Amino acid sequence: MSCPDRLDHLTNKVMTAASFLTPFRFLILLQIIAFQLACNPLANHDFRPDKPRIDFSFSADIRLSPDERRAGEKLESMREQLLNRNRHNWSFFTSFIDWKDRIVKEELYRTLEKMPKGGILHLHATATGDASWIIDRALNMPECYIYWGNKSDNYVTGQLGFFPDRQIPTGWFRISEINASRPQLKDELIRLYTIGPEDDSIPDIWTEFEAIFQRTDGFVSFRPVFIDFYRHAFETLGRDGIQFAELRTSIDPILNEDGSWTTDEHLLNLYQEIVMQVNESYPGFTLGIVACAWKGETLEAVRLKFERAKVLKAKYPGLIVGFDLVGEEDANQNNGYFASVVSSNQIPLYLHGGESLSPANHNIQDAINMHSLRISHGINLVNFPDLERTMIRNSILLEVCPISNQVLGYVTDMREHPALNYLRHGLQCSIGSDDPSIFRSSGLTDDFFVAYVSWRLDLRSVKKLILNSITFSGMPVEQKQKQLDEFNIRWKVFIKSVIQ
Repeated sequence: MSCPDRLDHLTNKVMTAASFLTPFRFLILLQIIAFQLACNPLANHDFRPDKPRIDFSFSADIRLSPDERRAGEKLESMREQLLNRNRHNWSFFTSFIDWKDRIVKEELYRTLEKMPKGGILHLHATATGDASWIIDRALNMPECYIYWGNKSDNYVTGQLGFFPDRQIPTGWFRISEINASRPQLKDELIRLYTIGPEDDSIPDIWTEFEAIFQRTDGFVSFRPVFIDFYRHAFETLGRDGIQFAELRTSIDPILNEDGSWTTDEHLLNLYQEIVMQVNESYPGFTLGIVACAWKGETLEAVRLKFERAKVLKAKYPGLIVGFDLVGEEDANQNNGYFASVVSSNQIPLYLHGGESLSPANHNIQDAINMHSLRISHGINLVNFPDLERTMIRNSILLEVCPISNQVLGYVTDMREHPALNYLRHGLQCSIGSDDPSIFRSSGLTDDFFVAYVSWRLDLRSVKKLILNSITFSGMPVEQKQKQLDEFNIRWKVFIKSVIQ
C-alpha cells in the first residue's frame, strides 16, 4: 500500500473512531497513525530477484552446510515464484488472514509447515487452541450455557459457562437451545471468538480482543474441557514441529463437575498429566509455565500473585519458568509501577514491553531496569535506539509476534514491521504466535511464513530464530541441550526433504 493509499485508509479510520473512542484511546490512535504514516525507508517493497541480499547481523554466527545452502536457495526460489505470481494483486502484506486459505496451498507454506521450529516462547493459555474446536465441543455439551443478550456489567454476548449446583443467571441459556433456533450459530460464534476482516471497522480492537477472552475462558476453565482443550492444543503444536511450549497463564482455579475448584499444585499436576498424554503422540514434547498477573490489577493483587508464583516455583522448579505482566499497555499501569512487588531475583522475568506505538510508553525501559531476560513485542523500541543497543549488549531476547502485531493494528504493512531492522542491527529475536486461536492461526508456521516472505529472511536467519527459542528458554541447561540435540536431528531430516 503506497503512502497516499495509507493516508486515505487511515484518515477514514480516524473519522470513524472519533465518534466512538474515549479521548485517551483516540490520542493513542493518533500516535499509531503518525507512526504508520512515516514510510520506512528500509521497508522491503521491491522484491526483484536481483535486489541485494539483506544483511541480518543477529544471525552472523550461523554457518550453513552445503546442503543447507542448497535448501536455502530452493526456499528463496519458492518465495520469488510466489511473489511473481501475485505481483499485481498481492495484499498479503496488509492482511494475512484474507490470504490464509490460498497461502496454505503454496509449496513454500507446505515446506515451512514441515520445518522443525524448536520452542514457542510467547503463547497465551486460553488462546492456544482452535476456536472451531471450542464451538464444536460446546455444542455437544448439554450442561454448557451461553449468555445470549446485550452486554452487561458482568457478561458479554456469546460468553460460555457452566453452573453446577448453582442458579442460572438471567440471560443465560443452554447452548443447545440457542443452536436449535439459530441455524447459523456456529458462524456467529466464530466471529465472536476470533478477530477477522469483519472487525476491520471496529474503532477499539483491544476492547473486542479482551471480550473474546471473557467469552471463552469460563468454558476452557471447566475441568473436563480443560483436559481435552490443552491436549488438542499441545498436539496441534507438536504436529507443527514444535518441541516445547512456554505457556503464559495466570494459573487461575478451574471448575470441577461437582462445583468445587482445582487450584495450585493440583492444577499444575493436571498440566503435567496432559503433557504425558500428549507424549503418546509426540514423545518429548514438554511444557513450561510463565505465571502472569494483569497490569490492570492493584499493586497488592499483583504482589499476591507473584508470591504465589514463588511458592509454586519452589515446588515445581522445572515447570514454572518465569513471570510476566500482561494487558493492554497504553491503557494500564506500566511495568515500573509493579517493580516494588516483582523481583527477577526470585523468578526470571519475561515482561511484555513496547506493544505500543507511543513514544510515551516506557515499558521497555522499565523491563530492562527490572532485569527482564526477555521482552515481548517491542514495537515502539524503534523510538528508543539507545534501548535497542542496551538489549543487544545485554543479550535480552525480543519475542516477536508478527501476525498478532498486524491484527491488533500496530503494523499495517508487514514489510514495515520494525523487527526487520532489529534483526539487521543484531538484536536477538524469536518468533511467537501470541493468541493463535483468536487470530485464526495455529502453531508457528503462519508467523514464520509471514516473517520469511515479508522480511526476505535467509535460511541462516530462520535457523537462528529457532535456535534462539531454545537457548533463551526458561528450561534448565541440561534440558536445553536435549532440545538442541533433538532439533539438530529434526533439522537434518528437514533439509534433506527440501533438497530432494
